[in-house]
Amino acid sequence: MIVPTLFFYSLNLSQELAVTELERIAEYKFLKLNNIDLSDANILQRIDPQTGILDAAFVGNRTTVTAAIYYAHKSISSDRFPLSA
Repeated sequence: MIVPTLFFYSLNLSQELAVTELERIAEYKFLKLNNIDLSDANILQRIDPQTGILDAAFVGNRTTVTAAIYYAHKSISSDRFPLSA
């Protein structure tokens, strides 16, 4: 389960820092933090299509949006990151 502080940082980072959108599918965006020399600087961002609520999580070294969605669904929260995409 994700630590709330880590969730807060990933959400803020995806909103405030320069990111590059690597891939998009449905309500998901797969982002890479720019100018960060880390192998796990990838973030999965989701905007709930019904509520408009933004959610984001670090997804480690996943290389595709589908792998990131699956990881977030299994390891973080199946409610916050559903496989419906």
